[in-house]
Amino acid sequence: MTTRQRHEIARQMGRRVRTGRVCKGLTPDGLAERAGLTRRYLGRIEAGVEQPTADDLVAIARALELPLWFVFDVPAARGGAGRKPAVHSGQRTLLGSPDDAG
Repeated sequence: MTTRQRHEIARQMGRRVRTGRVCKGLTPDGLAERAGLTRRYLGRIEAGVEQPTADDLVAIARALELPLWFVFDVPAARGGAGRKPAVHSGQRTLLGSPDDAG
């Protein structure tokens, strides 16, 4: 995997984190607090500048009450777009990547 591909995956993963946060109605501060991260670090993850550790991604997924695959389900990592159902908090919602909009 090239450096460019790693950066693209980080960017798309950050967009997934932001999408999950917005869908859950959380502010950046709220998610950072729930996940035990600093607001600045979370912002860098969402911007795709930071490549978070596996532990941090698990903490984010738990804080969002979403399965871990949601954060990793990025087109650059799997070679294409797609949608998978995510069931949480008694609701059934189809969450796709930000690239699916429009």
